[in-house]
Amino acid sequence: MQKSSINRNRILHKKLASTKYTHDLDNFASPPMKILLVDDETDILDSVKSGLELKGFEVDAFDDPLKALHNFRKGVYEIALLDIRMPQMNGFQLYNEIRKRDEEVRVRFFTAYEVYREEFKKAFPELDERRFIQKPTTLAQLSAILLKEVKVTN
Repeated sequence: MQKSSINRNRILHKKLASTKYTHDLDNFASPPMKILLVDDETDILDSVKSGLELKGFEVDAFDDPLKALHNFRKGVYEIALLDIRMPQMNGFQLYNEIRKRDEEVRVRFFTAYEVYREEFKKAFPELDERRFIQKPTTLAQLSAILLKEVKVTN
């Protein structure tokens, strides 16, 4: 892993850890939104999972994209939040495999690398580049994006 990636991940971890958590979904219809979270960096995975759960989301988190795919079930998740740069299978490959199993699940990419936007546009010209969530981010920003995703598409 590159040094800049490690620094970005530390910044994200610090931002998430310092966020004061409130239950954003008190007025949201139950059951809570179910999210599939996949990131090979366990410190980010654990921080984001814990933070989103404190915000009222239900999160299944995997640090291995192949395990995530093996456990993926159609109709279970409203949103899949995928890192792009992972070993064995990158986020774009995982996206393709998830879409083969469930065309309804919304997918967002969670990455610190701006360069992937161009790669994404080339690989998936029909899709909106707003599917990217830039690392680092705060838990409040991430929650707002996910809630907006549900409100816009439901």
